[in-house]
Amino acid sequence: DICKINKTEMSFNFIDGSEVICSGLDQPDKIKSIAGLTSVWLEEANEFSIDHFRQINLRLRGKTEDYYQMVMSFNPVSKNTWIYPEFFERPKRNAHCHHSIYKDNLYLDEEYKLELEKYKEIDNYYYMVYARGEWGILGGLIYERNWKEIEKFPSDVNMNILGIDFGYSNSETAVVGIGKNERGFFCKELLYKKKLTNQDLIDWLERYIEKNVLMFADSAEPARIEEIKRAGFRIKPARKGKNSVINGIDYVKRNKLFITSDSVNLINEISSYKWKEDRQNSTDNEKVYMDVPVPMNDHLLDAIRYPLWTHWGKTKSNVRVRFI
Repeated sequence: DICKINKTEMSFNFIDGSEVICSGLDQPDKIKSIAGLTSVWLEEANEFSIDHFRQINLRLRGKTEDYYQMVMSFNPVSKNTWIYPEFFERPKRNAHCHHSIYKDNLYLDEEYKLELEKYKEIDNYYYMVYARGEWGILGGLIYERNWKEIEKFPSDVNMNILGIDFGYSNSETAVVGIGKNERGFFCKELLYKKKLTNQDLIDWLERYIEKNVLMFADSAEPARIEEIKRAGFRIKPARKGKNSVINGIDYVKRNKLFITSDSVNLINEISSYKWKEDRQNSTDNEKVYMDVPVPMNDHLLDAIRYPLWTHWGKTKSNVRVRFI
């Protein structure tokens, strides 16, 4: 064998003495503690913060027989991410940008390729970003002016409400902690991970969350909610009904959101969450949007909407406010 695989440590040890170590975004301190790094690959680099990038980059120092390198792969979702000003507005002499799209990937199946091509008829932004690999020009943003990035919760705000959006293989399980004062709602991304069973989620809740914390979760999963409730947690289904998604979005838009800077995935979602384009009535000079959000990259935003609309929202579900 050319290498030994350590599943516990998530590492590969090769016969020439080299080693490949895998670590999740939720374990940046583990990478910081590793000595002798010569190469780092940041997959989905836009999900890292600039602080993570700088801390890891500092580890690529010292004498080595080889050269140091850092590879960053990502979809160009928004120029508002730290990557664009860091590498594209101010190009670095020792950095190279390689552009490739799904057509360059020999291992993609035809079904996935067709899914990407469908965006050409559904939404131009997602087509440009995910099919063409170009920096998307956002229009029809849903949460455009009502949120602000902050360092941490203020001292007078307690994180006493949780929102949960269930996922498994194709989508992430998302958990957001929420607090409130007279200024608005304060939000912190707590969990964003694929392939979590309900028992995995319960184990995570038992490790990090007190059982008196009130939680609101997707009511489309009553069995999962019931299992979490039987584990001793205060969990309720989110309010459902006619226009509940749009009414919930409207309520969130009427309030100020303060999002902690370490909530990288949440900031990525809210920066690109948009209304679906009305292709029939749009022109090159004027885009028209429908009252339907594009169902993509919205798991943490759903986790925010559930408790805000269910716990704090108005009781009259027919009240609508349209934002332009």
